Amino acid sequence: MIEYVIPQSPDDRVLKKAYSLLDKDQIVVFPTDTNWVMTARFNSKKAIDQLYKIKGEQKSHHFSLLCSDLSMASEVAVITDASFRFMKSLIPGHFTFILEAQRKMTKFLQASKTDKEIGVRFPPNNLTKTLLAGYGHALLSTNLSPKMLGLDEGFEPYGHLIDEQFGHAVGMIIDPGEYDFSGQSTVVSLVGDEVEILRQGSGIL
Repeated sequence: MIEYVIPQSPDDRVLKKAYSLLDKDQIVVFPTDTNWVMTARFNSKKAIDQLYKIKGEQKSHHFSLLCSDLSMASEVAVITDASFRFMKSLIPGHFTFILEAQRKMTKFLQASKTDKEIGVRFPPNNLTKTLLAGYGHALLSTNLSPKMLGLDEGFEPYGHLIDEQFGHAVGMIIDPGEYDFSGQSTVVSLVGDEVEILRQGSGIL
């Protein structure tokens, strides 16, 4: 089901419906700053298993967590004083921060169980910020790649196509009608004592 919203002012009715679906272990799809993503409540085993199934990935696949602020991120990741200071000046932004995962995440995600790490994002686009702030909990997310939709690399997915392909498997698709993707996020590891850039993307340090 597609729900259309104005990105600068998403309809409260649509957002509340999305929150209800997330609480019922459903998947909600929407565009962030970098890509369309499929999201689920971070501690919903049923929804996480559904994401693995849709992606056709092995359990070694890494997901990212979308958060509205550092307080929310601290529920799912270990944030040291040094990490807090580093991230505070960069969020929201086009970054994925690799942090030590809280135990509540390692028991749900095989990849995090193996390496004890989790990626955390703070997308700056208004739709994502509004949705996360209103829901009040981190969302597990994974990108919808062109390949998953039968598109050639470089072609961007859009709401109607996502609905045709995955409408039967997700609870809602939120389509703002317009989106300007920044490109891949910059991936920064904050595990250990050193700050390490693992991938240079659109986030500038």
